[in-house]
Amino acid sequence: MSGSRKDLPVKKAFYVSLEQVVSESVRGLLRKRARVCPSLKVAAVAISIGILPLAAVRLIMSFRPRKS
Repeated sequence: MSGSRKDLPVKKAFYVSLEQVVSESVRGLLRKRARVCPSLKVAAVAISIGILPLAAVRLIMSFRPRKS
């Protein structure tokens, strides 16, 4: 794979600052929530994956870049 994983456009699209992740995580703990998504984009993807049948998720994930 040419270039590094840091250069992937998907990474920039779903980037959430460390401060936002920590803030929302602490808020979720105080509200006794089992899951916390740090942004609307991440939440939308999580919901989409949760709705899809497992076979479809596996097929989609088979096309993701792998670590070398």
